[in-house]
Amino acid sequence: MLSCDLHDYLEIICLYQTEVKLTLQDGNKIIAVADKVVINKDHHGNKQEHLQITLKNRTLSSINVELIKLIECPQQPRPFSYLNLKTGERR
Repeated sequence: MLSCDLHDYLEIICLYQTEVKLTLQDGNKIIAVADKVVINKDHHGNKQEHLQITLKNRTLSSINVELIKLIECPQQPRPFSYLNLKTGERR
């Protein structure tokens, strides 16, 4: 689970339906619109935080935030330009 301040940034990008560029831990990049943050339970009952997104082709998807390394907001206005979910660094 993310710290409260990082979680707040996720909520803000969802509130404004911000287009984001996600860099995953494996290096893959995804461009999508942030929709909402949801808490799911895995098959062991452990809570997992997911970012629900809409991809360019209007497909809905959900990504475990533990798999996201970096969030960039390329378009103006934006709540931040860069947020590293692993280090907490942001601009």
